[in-house]
Amino acid sequence: MWAVLLSGAVIGFPGFSIPAQVTSQTTPPVDIARGLFGLALLIALTMAMVAIRNRDFIRHRAWVIRAYAVGMGLGTVALVFIPLYIVTDQPQIGLTSDILFVVTWVLNIVVAEVVIRRSSRSRLEVPQ
Repeated sequence: MWAVLLSGAVIGFPGFSIPAQVTSQTTPPVDIARGLFGLALLIALTMAMVAIRNRDFIRHRAWVIRAYAVGMGLGTVALVFIPLYIVTDQPQIGLTSDILFVVTWVLNIVVAEVVIRRSSRSRLEVPQ
């Protein structure tokens, strides 16, 4: 349990600390998004830990799904940008690609919320 929290902190903390320490090669929206996603990962993991300590397994599951979605967001970004790089033979740069970067990451979170809502709805339905 603590290993997962520590691992998440190792991933999440640089997300909002590195932009403050290094010169950015992207636009401010990407830097802000990285910081927010790093913070969101840490918050989701903390909420998951609080829920499991309270033995609230349903809330714990929801927060872990959110943490996973945020943590894997960069993987989804790669799934979009690598094919674009292969097709265009150039790295995607500029404000449009930065917006696509953020939207792709947010898509992960939206999908996670849909999964959480559907699974909670199916728990409420009574089988006949």
